[in-house]
Amino acid sequence: MSNTTIVPNAGSVVIAGQKGQYIGLLPGQFPGAIADPQWFTGGRFSRYNISTPTQVITRPGRLWKVSVITAAATASTVDDVNNGTANIANRILTIPANATGSFDLEWPCASGILITPGAGVVLSCSFD
Repeated sequence: MSNTTIVPNAGSVVIAGQKGQYIGLLPGQFPGAIADPQWFTGGRFSRYNISTPTQVITRPGRLWKVSVITAAATASTVDDVNNGTANIANRILTIPANATGSFDLEWPCASGILITPGAGVVLSCSFD
């Protein structure tokens, strides 16, 4: 193998050889694999301290995680809508009363993301 140094470009996949040597690049074979945000887990955006109904986005996207910051005796919901109105037909998640912890979803949303915390509940979320 030659001593040629190959620098990867966005949109190319690097195939590594032994001891960190690059065997080559496959431009276009996996379009956008490095630069495409769908390959990054966890979401690029976050919303914190959600204590009232909040329309997080009004476009298609992906909901990655919802975390319960403060639990209470009422349930919370997450809906795939873009009009600020919760709709059970588009319900993604119901968080039970007194639930704690995080809910990993990685859920594609066709319309938007509406988070409706129950009374006294505080949530946070990550999304694209």
